Amino acid sequence: MSLHLSKDLFQVLKGTVFFESLESVLNKARTKLPTQTLTCLNRIQSTFYMGKKPYKDYSRFREITNTANQAAMECRCIEMLYLPLQRKLETLRKINPYRSWFF
Repeated sequence: MSLHLSKDLFQVLKGTVFFESLESVLNKARTKLPTQTLTCLNRIQSTFYMGKKPYKDYSRFREITNTANQAAMECRCIEMLYLPLQRKLETLRKINPYRSWFF
């Protein structure tokens, strides 16, 4: 039930590997559930909503998100171009991502 209801909350991550993974798990779980249980879950979801604030469309950052997450899982360093707001000079930075943090 928790996974089923959390789908609303994870809509903000649509277009990323995180949302797709949740969708995959939910689809697999649905195939194993009896029709009565699915009907009950859908009724509960129609009366329960997890609100979310306005958010960015993260699907355009799909490759960046996947690369950073993969590097974090493999404890690897990655390089990125950085352009500070105050300067016009772009620099190449090496970073060590430790985790993906949704805030």
